[in-house]
Amino acid sequence: MIATDSDREGEAIARLIINLSGNSRKTIKRLWINSLETSEIKKGFQNLKDGQAFYSTYKEAETRQIADWLVGINLTRLYTLYMQKNGMRGVFSVGRVQTPTLFLIYQRNEEIKHFVSKPFYV
Repeated sequence: MIATDSDREGEAIARLIINLSGNSRKTIKRLWINSLETSEIKKGFQNLKDGQAFYSTYKEAETRQIADWLVGINLTRLYTLYMQKNGMRGVFSVGRVQTPTLFLIYQRNEEIKHFVSKPFYV
């Protein structure tokens, strides 16, 4: 039975554990709830879903994980070599979530650096 978070990542974590434990050929039931209220949890256990219905959710997460790894490892190497060739030192990491998040932080820091105080009246 799978009872991890009801999302792609929860499904991926559970399936990875199932696969690594050698139980991938067994029938899987899925607890799919969106609330931690006692009544909802009981209802969820009374209505377990067929695990096969969530296989595509697992494959989505697995595919994203592989793509993140391939893109991250290759672009990190490429970007690092490019930056080092242009005189910079260190490793320059690239990632699907990390890179745009760091850019948002950079943009905010630039806004703060160029902030001009103005009187404000209500």
